[in-house]
Amino acid sequence: MWTLTNEPIANLSFESLDEVEEVLIQRCRQIIDQTDFVHGLTHFHWWLEIAA
Repeated sequence: MWTLTNEPIANLSFESLDEVEEVLIQRCRQIIDQTDFVHGLTHFHWWLEIAA
């Protein structure tokens, strides 16, 4: 999952941890809506059940 969450913060600098947290929260919200994509990358059989 790190590869998916790292994308929006890679090679950037932030003024505070709060800024990093906000970017990561937004990214996680995007990822959770992409259940088929995440399931294909992780192969976790339970992913769709938790995200639903």
